[in-house]
Amino acid sequence: MTGETPRLRLTGTAKRFGAVRAIQHADLEIKPGRVHALVGENGAGKSTMIKIVAGAETADTGTIEFDGKPVRIASTTDAIALGIATVYQEPQLFGELTVAENIFLGRELKRAGRVDWAEQNRRVVELLERLGLPARHATAAVNTLSVAEQQQVSIAKALAAEASVLILDEPSAILTDAEIDVLFDVVRRLTAEGVAVIYISHRLDELFRIADEVTVMRDGKTIGTYGIGDLTVRKIAELMVGGILSDERPHRTVPDGPAVLELDGLGRAGKFHDVGVSVRGGEIVALYGLVGSGVSEIAASIYGIDRATAGELRVHGKPVRPRSPRDAQRLGIALLPANRKAEGMFGFQSIAFNISAGHLKLLSRFGTFLDRGRERSVAVDLITRLSVKTPSERQPISAMSGGNAQKVVLARQLVERPRGRADPGRGRRREGGDPPDHHRAGRERHGCAGRDVRPAGGAAHRRPHPGRPRRHDDGVLRPGRESGGPAGGGGRRGRVKQRVLPPPVTGQEAVLVGVLVILWTALAVSTPAFLTAGSIQPLLVATAPVALVGVGMTIVIITGGIDVSVGGAIMVCSVLTAKALVDGGVNLGVAVLLSVAAGALLGLVNGVLIAYGRVHAIIITFGTANLFLFAGLRIFGSGTVNGIPGTLAFFGRGPDGRTLGVPHAFLITVLITGLAWWYLRHTAGGRHFFAIGGDAVAARLAGVRVQRRVLLAYLMTGLLVGLASCFVIAQGTSTLDQSVGSGKELAVIAAVVIGGTSIMGGRGSVLGTLLGALLVQSVASGVTQLGWRSQLSDLFVGLFIILAVGADLLRARTRRNR
Repeated sequence: MTGETPRLRLTGTAKRFGAVRAIQHADLEIKPGRVHALVGENGAGKSTMIKIVAGAETADTGTIEFDGKPVRIASTTDAIALGIATVYQEPQLFGELTVAENIFLGRELKRAGRVDWAEQNRRVVELLERLGLPARHATAAVNTLSVAEQQQVSIAKALAAEASVLILDEPSAILTDAEIDVLFDVVRRLTAEGVAVIYISHRLDELFRIADEVTVMRDGKTIGTYGIGDLTVRKIAELMVGGILSDERPHRTVPDGPAVLELDGLGRAGKFHDVGVSVRGGEIVALYGLVGSGVSEIAASIYGIDRATAGELRVHGKPVRPRSPRDAQRLGIALLPANRKAEGMFGFQSIAFNISAGHLKLLSRFGTFLDRGRERSVAVDLITRLSVKTPSERQPISAMSGGNAQKVVLARQLVERPRGRADPGRGRRREGGDPPDHHRAGRERHGCAGRDVRPAGGAAHRRPHPGRPRRHDDGVLRPGRESGGPAGGGGRRGRVKQRVLPPPVTGQEAVLVGVLVILWTALAVSTPAFLTAGSIQPLLVATAPVALVGVGMTIVIITGGIDVSVGGAIMVCSVLTAKALVDGGVNLGVAVLLSVAAGALLGLVNGVLIAYGRVHAIIITFGTANLFLFAGLRIFGSGTVNGIPGTLAFFGRGPDGRTLGVPHAFLITVLITGLAWWYLRHTAGGRHFFAIGGDAVAARLAGVRVQRRVLLAYLMTGLLVGLASCFVIAQGTSTLDQSVGSGKELAVIAAVVIGGTSIMGGRGSVLGTLLGALLVQSVASGVTQLGWRSQLSDLFVGLFIILAVGADLLRARTRRNR
């Protein structure tokens, strides 16, 4: 293969993050049809290199060539267009979307302007079968899969891209041996087809099974590239650390003594059972088991995250039952989470903050005022002891490499002297084994008084820890659900569920229909006039503007944002339109066009500031709410706009505003809601909104134009605000006062939340919002007709919101416990 044109070549690459030089001078050359391993210690620059190739970061200097031609990779879109696909160590997936949606996100298969779900699902089944996953996973939501299965879905996603360069960032870290064999078979087939593979692994021995060449990085520089036949595990490790490794194994004697921690028949229904472990002071005990065997769940029960349902936990011989992490901490138990990023890091905060969090009382004067000097001293000491590579303890942890960030999370557990530490590692390790600083610091802190329980998921560690290993094979009881590996008969295409999309109506919407039926029945019994046309028609007219703006708000919240400026925007649009009707005598079409254009402009202001200014939506829209209110009051001039003609009667309460007894405003709202439902459900753009709300960073890495989509969400909301303002004007008399729009944002948000949209983003339903708006207005109407105080309406709506949020949390907990 001498003289062969490299598929990818990076020359003189450098990248700096603030004062930290992540890469100083690095070269990388990848050949087609070869597996090229990239190795190095934590902080060596591997992650930064692959982010540059994947378009997630841009190099400060250096050149990139693809198939011998200079290219510029400025974004993930550029990388995807070149045929570069990346599988990151942390699965970049979207829990609320199905496996099929995740795999084709950003490159959906379309037919007649809509996603071709059947064809997309068929191709996904083929990909899953190549990886030994059941075909039924194609239509399953990703958040119902195990972590190992999610990693395999990430690999299937890369395969679907038909990449010419495939980057695998520690793909085997959380896979079983059987799953790794399947992965290697897939990699070999890809290289036989000419695909170039960049392989990063924490397990040096597996490189000799799959790699052709190895590039070693150290301190941001490439040390060299070697043929795999010229290397040994020892040689690779010595190149990584820049020195000669000693064969002498550290000797440590664990003194005899009573057990510090004992698990006696410990169990948790559906997770693990009959676990017996005894750990002495100064001892490290490893719990070995495959991913899904229950080892991580055992650690969670020890730490009080989940409560054991059987057996006994003893600390220093005394039975204890920690009901929360706080209880566990008081008992001297610490936990190093398996998912450091999601469960152990405060990403925007400094290293010092991350280390001191959880120990503020210890680091405070008089238990109240934080001693900054002591916080800094403790942070600097632990940074030194754990060899954390950083220019300062003030550096945000989000700017650090994965290995160094992991050391910071560990440092937090060492601030005080824990009696024990549970480390559900899931098999994620540094190259060549676990970090020596990690072990050394733990022994220094624990001495002979502490203990360390380390569940090791995935394939068993090949480097034994001092202490006694415990094997835990069958702790998980999950009837009818595979934890990975070959799918067997369950993976055949003929057994795939016919449905390729979630049901058109969710459980929340069905519940809301039931609540409305009960409420309307109760009101009809109490006030027979409630179900008459004279009562229902005004109710539907009042519902229309709230539901219409709610459709836009639903899309905004699905993307992870919020818009509290809609009340002020309604005021601006309403007064502009009213003055145009009074002073300009415009017709219906011009009035609607003017109002919609004004709303679009206001929505565009929000969208640009949020999407491109990268300021949180609550801050921007709170500010623009006040600006819109000020602008509306200035346009009003005097207290009211009088003499508004009946031009907008088409949207009003009178006979001209109805067809077959149904108000036009409500009919239009239902039509727009239906169109929005179809758009969100059946188009690629609609599904991208859900992806952004699930994880905006992962969506960007998948090639979704996040900023444009966020801008579009606020623009759509502005358009709907403009139309809703016409409905508001038509509801009233010939006078418009300065209270117009007041409190509308609260009613809209209430309708959205009651309708089942998660305020955290990533999940929502415009149909639910329509039903939620109808419920909110029905409550207000019912309270008025019953002659009760108007404040009771707010009370009932508040209770409905609490119930909706509680139901959402309950569903989330149920999914986690499956």
